[in-house]
Amino acid sequence: MRLQFFVPGILVNPTNQRWHWTKRRAWAKQWREAGAFLCRVTRGLHHPMWDPKSINFHCRVRRMFDTDNLAACCKPLRDGIADELGVSDGPKGGIVWTYTQIVDRKAPGVLVTVE
Repeated sequence: MRLQFFVPGILVNPTNQRWHWTKRRAWAKQWREAGAFLCRVTRGLHHPMWDPKSINFHCRVRRMFDTDNLAACCKPLRDGIADELGVSDGPKGGIVWTYTQIVDRKAPGVLVTVE
């Protein structure tokens, strides 16, 4: 089974920002809720749960990130999707999380593929 949805938005690396903790929390909450909501809508309310084996984040960014910075940008999104699917996003969860990126200034966001 395959589930795919797009989360629009400009990715920023929170570790490089000098944000007040309330701004950082609001940023994380927005991405987390967007990921969970779009996952729920795409999956449908009555669709049976399954154990995903891999989740890929194909990021459309304004400029390329290092791989560790790209993962930091997607962390709240990853947490929201993991919560919605009822899986662990840790190493014992058994899911392979991958991140790819391309420069796309016209349509920034993240294409999420759950397989």
